[in-house]
Amino acid sequence: MLCESTGGQEMSNAIALCNEIEQAFSSIRRPTKILPIDNSLEGQRAAAFFDRFTWKEVTFELLRREYVGDISVCLSFLCADAGLYFLPSYLLIAIRDFHESDMVPNVLERQLSSLPEQSRNYMKIISNLSALQLRAVAKTLQFLSLEYERDYEPSGAERALLSGWNRYLPDDN
Repeated sequence: MLCESTGGQEMSNAIALCNEIEQAFSSIRRPTKILPIDNSLEGQRAAAFFDRFTWKEVTFELLRREYVGDISVCLSFLCADAGLYFLPSYLLIAIRDFHESDMVPNVLERQLSSLPEQSRNYMKIISNLSALQLRAVAKTLQFLSLEYERDYEPSGAERALLSGWNRYLPDDN
């Protein structure tokens, strides 16, 4: 499922990171009802779609096959609890399907590097992440910056790290 261009050590790192994300978010509780952030058409569409799945079920293939709207931004149309719950799905998509998923990694990176006042749910989501989850997000951004976005200056992931996510990286990085 990882990008075809992923090879050797990069693939090994990606698999380990995917496992770390799955472990960090394994006990996250699903909101009883997935709610939109507002009453917009996209918000209603996103809430109706995501209400049918767990975060572990949401993959790039599922989104591409079944979601009617823009898959790169639909997470931002969910209320904070739902956005937090489905965040690991998008982290995994960014790693596993970077080249195929079009704008998903770019939008995720932009949302993670936004100033709180520019992203309605940013602080609500960040404040509810555990230390392991914060580290998994930061390591995902670092991986995207080092492995997939070497040719971009500066990469979206690098900007997100510099916006504060780098403080959650382990000291050995």
